[in-house]
Amino acid sequence: MRKNPVILAFYERFCQAGKVKKLGLTDCLRMLLTILNAMVKSATP
Repeated sequence: MRKNPVILAFYERFCQAGKVKKLGLTDCLRMLLTILNAMVKSATP
């Protein structure tokens, strides 16, 4: 969340919706893994 504004915005929307912060962190990690997997699959930096 520190370096990626898209993930930070997702986390903030998640917390504003009244969800548990730990669950928001888990969802952000899952989102980051999905992005990284797509980057490896398509060989893009």
